[in-house]
Amino acid sequence: MIYTSGTTGKPKGVMLSHDNLFWNSQTLAIDILKNVDVDKADTRIVSYLPLSHIAGLQFDLTNNVSFGNQLFFAKPDALQGTLVETLQWARPTIFMAVPRVWEKFEDKLKDIASTKPALL
Repeated sequence: MIYTSGTTGKPKGVMLSHDNLFWNSQTLAIDILKNVDVDKADTRIVSYLPLSHIAGLQFDLTNNVSFGNQLFFAKPDALQGTLVETLQWARPTIFMAVPRVWEKFEDKLKDIASTKPALL
């Protein structure tokens, strides 16, 4: 059972089969890896989402089982600010993020840009 976060409504449980997860993992990973110049064995992934989140389960665990990637687990407070530390340390070759994480990165970059003097 995978539970939705409830961000767009009441949380719900969804039952996904083992075959469904692995079929999706195979097709997604093949599509990603054909566009990335990295040996599968050298692929590094950082896991930071809860493993009850479909993206965390699918991308982090199922792909790791399928392809034997190097998997690094972030600290439990990753989404409160330590994710950048983990990314700098683990140096992932592929990074999957949900939209809110990309928004947080964008906000931080805008903050940095607004405090730096303009380069001429």
